[in-house]
Amino acid sequence: LNKFDPSAYLKHLHPRVDGIICNSKGVKDYLDRQLCANNTKTITINKGHKIEWYKDVQPYNIRKELDIPQDAFLLVTTANNRPMKGIPYLLQSIHALPKDANIHLVIIGGGMDTARNLRIIKRGVHSDKIHLVGHRANPLEIVKSADVFVLASVKGESITKSVIEAMSMGVTPIITDIEGNVELVEDGVSGLVVRKKSYKAISQAILDIYINRELCAYLGKQAKNHILNNLSSENTIEQYYNYYIDLLKS
Repeated sequence: LNKFDPSAYLKHLHPRVDGIICNSKGVKDYLDRQLCANNTKTITINKGHKIEWYKDVQPYNIRKELDIPQDAFLLVTTANNRPMKGIPYLLQSIHALPKDANIHLVIIGGGMDTARNLRIIKRGVHSDKIHLVGHRANPLEIVKSADVFVLASVKGESITKSVIEAMSMGVTPIITDIEGNVELVEDGVSGLVVRKKSYKAISQAILDIYINRELCAYLGKQAKNHILNNLSSENTIEQYYNYYIDLLKS
């Protein structure tokens, strides 16, 4: 299971099911609470990735397309506009940055031009530095061109593929401390983890690595290493193999 609300599934769970495989510890903990009176066992096996999948991704010059200064510090997020994505907090975090900060945010995904989002964008001091580009055919190329991938989710993500993709390409992640995603990033080592529903915390994290570009580059490199060493497909295959062997033995 890779989501936090499997209620419909649990209602029809067969009493003889031996186990449920979850793709994050957060999902496992959630299910364990739901299955407290059930003998079903849960196990965490993360989705495996290969950084080689992204070796041919070439950065797209989104700065040129959108008339963003080439020396601007570029933030990118990819998401469709749903309440769980915390987009209002992300937008407010940009306006909380210093007025002279050369920082731009590009948001890729559908449904972002809601009345609420547009109102937040227009009433802030950095309205010209927030770019809603909608669905794009080349999201990975745009992410690859960014300095930071930021995700302001407030709940229910488990482990977000877009964060893994960014990390696999060496783009520094800033994420919120929700269950699941918090397992992806070691704060201060392979990215930054901030308090959810806090635009001030997001803004401060952005400012910290905007000021310290060496730290930003280091975190991006370590993010890629983290995927390579801890979320590789080889690890996933080995864990599945061992799990099935244990099932056969039992």
